Amino acid sequence: MLRLTASRSACLLSGALLAFAAFSASTARAAKQPVASPAPPPLLPASFGQWRQSGKPITSSDPRTADAANVASLREYGFQRFASAIYKDPAGDTLSLRADQFPDATGAYGAFTFYRHPGMVPEILGAGAASAGDTILFWQGNVLLNVQFAQQTDAQKSGPQSAKSISSAELRGQLQPLVAALPKPSGNAGIFPPLPGYLPADGLRKGSERYSLGPAAYTASGGSLPPAVVGFDMGTEAITAQYSTRAGGNGTLTILNCPTTQLAVNRLGDIVQKQAAEIAAATAPSGAIWSGAFAARRSGTLVSIATGGFSPQVAQRLAESVHYQAGVTWNHPQGYMSDAYRAARLYLAIFALIGILGAAAVLLGLFLGGGRALVRVWQGKPASSMHDAEFISLNLRD
Repeated sequence: MLRLTASRSACLLSGALLAFAAFSASTARAAKQPVASPAPPPLLPASFGQWRQSGKPITSSDPRTADAANVASLREYGFQRFASAIYKDPAGDTLSLRADQFPDATGAYGAFTFYRHPGMVPEILGAGAASAGDTILFWQGNVLLNVQFAQQTDAQKSGPQSAKSISSAELRGQLQPLVAALPKPSGNAGIFPPLPGYLPADGLRKGSERYSLGPAAYTASGGSLPPAVVGFDMGTEAITAQYSTRAGGNGTLTILNCPTTQLAVNRLGDIVQKQAAEIAAATAPSGAIWSGAFAARRSGTLVSIATGGFSPQVAQRLAESVHYQAGVTWNHPQGYMSDAYRAARLYLAIFALIGILGAAAVLLGLFLGGGRALVRVWQGKPASSMHDAEFISLNLRD
């Protein structure tokens, strides 16, 4: 009786193991099969507000198709794809839209400052905007939009006549539905870069900010430092802005954000050494960083350099007005994630994992124990083996 029960239990256990092995093999085969990634949503909607898309949009993931003259700069900002389309409203007016998508808000903001020219007026649209005539450039999330408006009048429909202009307020109102229809970045991709928040507000020329992630965009944006001393190859970010003072002159403030404090120390040393070497050699060309005022200072991972037509006192004061703050925040929906917040998220994830593993252990126990009880009931035995005299013993007395 004991041998029969033991062999029957062994058979049941073997069957369960074979079933589990077959399930694991099928799961492994399913995991190896390639899963087609879903197509990304279109950058531009088919319609928004009173505007309807006219014709098929042009799309491409090649930066040479998007902007052949600034391929290197687009790649530095992480260009992913672009789309352009023509929209018309019932009155016959036309909107030409171009959208460029980047991996995150950092790339979109950098491209926005790259394409914004000095003649543009700051506007309130999306996360940031600027306009010039019937053109508005704005960015939202990780997408940069360039919008050109052409209004058709009744006189133009019957003969040539100059087009009427539309006010920026009217155009902004018509573009609000477009802002809501743009793809939304997920997670940290929508967080605004913190570096622009370090620019002092006093004397800043609004719209002169240029945010760069590489030497091509930095040089094309009129950076005042030699790209070699900035350290873009080490992950340094740079922002430049123009400042005007009544008594201290005009000039440029450059702020470098280095990945580590030691790299910031090295950047400052290289910049000061470069300036001193050129002054000693008396070969400073006009317009170089060492001509006119020059002041440099480090604060944490930030290096601030004031150059140009400032007086020495104003240049020094401007460079010293940049202070590194580990807890700097910016007005964006996600908020700044401090170290304490990250630690709290880690602990919550650990507790959640413990709960999942505990629940899995309970379910596995119920499955195995309950299955054994069902088998015993099916065999006409009590569900529990505690009432049986069936047990395997070693008869050591013999």
